[in-house]
Amino acid sequence: MGNWIAFIQIESFYIKAHRPPLWSGLMPMVVTRGSQVLQACRQAQAEGVNTGMPLPQVRCLCPQAQIVTFNPDDCWPLHQQIWDIVADHSPVVELTGFHEGFADITKVVSNTRRAVEWQRKVSKQIQQQTDLKSLVGVGPGKFAARVAAPRNAVVAEEDVREFLAPISLSELGWLDSKLQDTLQRLGLTTLGQVIEVGKNTIIQQAGQLGGQLYDWIKRTDNCVVQALYPAAEERVRQVFDIEEREEVILQALGELCEQLADKLLGSGSQPRQITLRLEADAGYHAQTQQYSRPPKDAGQLYQAAQRLLKQLWQGRPLQSLELVARDLQAVKPQQIDLWGGRRRRTVEQVMEAVRSRYGAQAVNRASRLKDKRRFAQMILAAEGRVSW
Repeated sequence: MGNWIAFIQIESFYIKAHRPPLWSGLMPMVVTRGSQVLQACRQAQAEGVNTGMPLPQVRCLCPQAQIVTFNPDDCWPLHQQIWDIVADHSPVVELTGFHEGFADITKVVSNTRRAVEWQRKVSKQIQQQTDLKSLVGVGPGKFAARVAAPRNAVVAEEDVREFLAPISLSELGWLDSKLQDTLQRLGLTTLGQVIEVGKNTIIQQAGQLGGQLYDWIKRTDNCVVQALYPAAEERVRQVFDIEEREEVILQALGELCEQLADKLLGSGSQPRQITLRLEADAGYHAQTQQYSRPPKDAGQLYQAAQRLLKQLWQGRPLQSLELVARDLQAVKPQQIDLWGGRRRRTVEQVMEAVRSRYGAQAVNRASRLKDKRRFAQMILAAEGRVSW
C-alpha cells in the first residue's frame, strides 16, 4: 500500500484573520508584510494587486484599499481553529505557514475513493466553521500533493507522471527561483519536459536541486511529513463574568503564572515566547514577547506577563485572560552543587577555624593534592582499614 499525502491551502486566510471590526467587505483590503503584499482581497485583485507587489505600486493601482500590516497574533485564533479540524481527520500534520500545510493520511485512507471522500469532508467542515474555502490536493508524496492542491485534485500513485507532465513550471512559484531561471534558460517550460531531458543533464545544468526535482516528478519523493501540529505549547486561561478592577486582574494573572509554571515544570521545558491574550467587548487582543533567556519560574513569568498586560490593557472590562507559552525548549539537566552558596561559606569558615587552631596543614582539599591515591591510603590507614 502506498502513501497518501494531502496539501491544504486556505484561501483569503490573512484577509479574514486581519479583518478590522468595522470592515464591511465593500472596501478593498490588502494585508502587507514588510513593504510587500502578503494577500489581497478579491476587489483588490480585480484592480491588479497581487501577492509580492511593492506597497507603492498597490497605492497607485488601488488607492482606496485599506492597508493592514501583518500581525501573527491576529492569525492564531483562526489558525488554530482550521488546523484543529485537519488534525481531527489526520494523525500527522505539518504546517508550512499559517494558511497551508501537509497531512499524512495514509492510515485513514486506503484508496482513491476514500481519498476523495476525505478531501471533500475536510473542505466542507472548514467552510462550515470558518466560512473560508480551502484547496486540497492529495497524492502519493508531498510534491504531487502540492501541485494537485490548486486543482483540488486527488492523484493516485500510478497516475502521478501523467498528471504532472503538462504542468507549467511557471505555476510552481514556491520552487527555488534560481532553479526556475536555469530551467527557463534551458527552454524547459513543463514538468514533462524536465523528465525528457534526463536526470544527468538536469544535474549538470541545474545542480542537485534539479536532480531532486527530477526525482519528485518521477515519483521518488521520499520527503516525510513531520508531526508538527499541534505545536508544542502550554496555555492557561481565566474567564471573568465582567471584570475591570485592576487588583482582581493582577491577582488572576499571578495565579495563571503559577499554573503555567507548574505545567512547564511538569513537562521539563522553558518558553522562549510568551503571549498574553485579552478578551474584551471589542474582541481579542494579543501581545507577544520573544526571549533569548526564557523565564524560569512563576515570578519571572509574572514579570513578563505584567509588562505585556501594561502594553495591552487600557482599563476596559475584560471577559478572559489567556497566557500561552510557545517555542518550548527542553531544560538541560544540571549537576546539583551540594556545597554552593551559603553552605560553601560555612564550610570555608569551619576549615579556617580548624587551621587557626591546629595549623595550616591540618585541613586540605583532596583536589589540591598531587597524589590523590596516597592521600586515600593515609585516610584508610588512619582508620585501621586495609589500603589498596
